[in-house]
Amino acid sequence: MKKLACLLVLATSFAFSQTSAYEIEVDKDKKISSLIHFTDNSFVICASKQSLGYKSNDPKLIRIDSTLNEIYTNSFTGFTNFFDFSIDGAMLNNYRHNPKMTASKDAYSYINSQGEILEIEKDLLSGGEEIKNNGERFLIDNTQFTIGTREGKEFSKDVYNQDDFYLYKLNLKTGVAKIQKMNFQGPSDMANDGKFYFSLFKLTHDSFTIKLKKSTRDVKEKLYTEIFLLTFDLNGKKIKETKIGAPLKNDKNTALNKVWYDKIDKAFYSYGFYHEHKNANRKWAVTKFKGYYIQKYDITGKSLWDIQAPFSSDIFDDNQSNMDCIFTLNKVNKTRLLFSYGNTDIDVLNMVQIDKNTGKTIEENVLEFKSSYNNRITNYPVDIEHRIMKDVYGKKVFLDVNTIQLLAIHEEFNTYIKQFKNSKDKIHYKSFILEDGFIVFEASSDANDYKFLKFNW
Repeated sequence: MKKLACLLVLATSFAFSQTSAYEIEVDKDKKISSLIHFTDNSFVICASKQSLGYKSNDPKLIRIDSTLNEIYTNSFTGFTNFFDFSIDGAMLNNYRHNPKMTASKDAYSYINSQGEILEIEKDLLSGGEEIKNNGERFLIDNTQFTIGTREGKEFSKDVYNQDDFYLYKLNLKTGVAKIQKMNFQGPSDMANDGKFYFSLFKLTHDSFTIKLKKSTRDVKEKLYTEIFLLTFDLNGKKIKETKIGAPLKNDKNTALNKVWYDKIDKAFYSYGFYHEHKNANRKWAVTKFKGYYIQKYDITGKSLWDIQAPFSSDIFDDNQSNMDCIFTLNKVNKTRLLFSYGNTDIDVLNMVQIDKNTGKTIEENVLEFKSSYNNRITNYPVDIEHRIMKDVYGKKVFLDVNTIQLLAIHEEFNTYIKQFKNSKDKIHYKSFILEDGFIVFEASSDANDYKFLKFNW
């Protein structure tokens, strides 16, 4: 049952705002095991009994929308807490043994966006004998898709061969399945001469987009990331192709890269770190990361602006592991970008505020911490870097990177978190940045207390 409260609060650094709260009621024998954020900014929370492996956890599912209004709450006896997720909030319970159900004990269950159950025969979901079951699987509405290869051919995400890929499409309501050969051929300047890493990039209700990515060299032998986005309709027909990524200036070489699509502004951002190379007899030796880059493109792939800047402080060692690197990009208050970068071994996070229209830097701040470490939190649905800010927020408060950024720019949120400085229970925060504000998930598994908070800009 939800508890919704609205409070008028003081002005933040951006504007007056209103805060909403949704409290989650969890049975004493259950903990929050997963938290899913959907593309429409709704959330599904799964609370279940704790067990190892594919055992029945009797999960309770709660779905709320972006205004923290409840869509449904439902309990599922005999289910595991392993799910595949659709873009509309539907889920597939992807392994279950429940003798109480009317279908075979190996039947899977499809839970639609309103929490209603539909049983699915296991053999249908395997792709039959035609498509290898270790392909890329995803759900759109009531249809499951699998991108894979014919039997007898290995499926690998880092081997590019346009003739190998097929789309298996299964309607979960009717059981009707179709197989369609896919055309992974990219733009004309994309030669079939190397290995690409392919991944699912974006889903809509009538299309899906595949990202093909590889490192390549320009005419001056500089290394940069080349990205092709191929959009298909739901029958596997390619309807659009977009290329983004360009060589950096001077002697810079791209080292790490992420791509983000802003669906409101219809713009792509390619961003990451760069490094420099030492060229000795054509043998390339990588030195440490030197700075960051952010490239903005319109919906057609046309470059709008490009930032390349050195780090404000020396925070990376030679041959730094990619696993130690933090770099995130978010849009806040509709006009600004927040780019943050850091090293998990060092107690600082650098945050750069950027005008999203011009690419001009507004300001840069260095946020310091007393302690930081990798923390896989028991009974908490987030497996990421968490940091403690002891002096300001106390020893029991744990924050993810988005939360740290927001505390630096939002006075009301900052004031709220400070009240828990002397908390006896551990409290964990994970934040999701939206167009009109941000939603914070607050979890205290010690006290079995969970809630969502909504802050506006």
